[in-house]
Amino acid sequence: MSVDPMTERNDERGRPPGTNIANYTPATRAQRLGEADKALQEELEKDSGVQAARATLEQAQAKLTLAQQYRNTVPWAPYERRNDQRHRDWQNAVQAVQEAKGAVAVAEKAYHAARNDAAASRTSARFRTEEDARRKRQEAEQERHAMLEEATAKEKAYAAWLAVGGQGGDAFDSVWPGMWKAELKRRTEARVGEQERELRASGRYSF
Repeated sequence: MSVDPMTERNDERGRPPGTNIANYTPATRAQRLGEADKALQEELEKDSGVQAARATLEQAQAKLTLAQQYRNTVPWAPYERRNDQRHRDWQNAVQAVQEAKGAVAVAEKAYHAARNDAAASRTSARFRTEEDARRKRQEAEQERHAMLEEATAKEKAYAAWLAVGGQGGDAFDSVWPGMWKAELKRRTEARVGEQERELRASGRYSF
């Protein structure tokens, strides 16, 4: 089968399968990364913690806007004995703006922390899912290997059983579990013995 020289193979890394190499430019890569980032941001915004933090931030920003608007209506008044109240009004308006700015800064920090927590939780959940899938595949492979190993051993044991005059069928099946258990024990002891011999040969341990 011929392959278009301008089209990558499906096993190429770094670009989606079937991508036309001539069209896969830094600009298209940046576009795809931008689309992926946008999708991630939209997903994070659905988190309940992020939504609550954003609502708090929006409220703080609204209060800051109101404080700034009110301050703009209060004329600047330097301190004088005869207009002391006007001076206090101006100071209070300025202080209200500063406090509102501080509340916005705190809310922004909490909002970013909530997004980071949501992203970390998402990554952790994906890792757990991938790890569970890997563990299940490993366990399935180990189980399949054990079944094949037992089937091979049973076939050999059955041939040896018949060779010494044993009866087939149910008679062999009834004794096989005990035979297989004994064989597994023998194999375990053999592996342990081999490990001990290797450790002795290394000279690092003495028994």
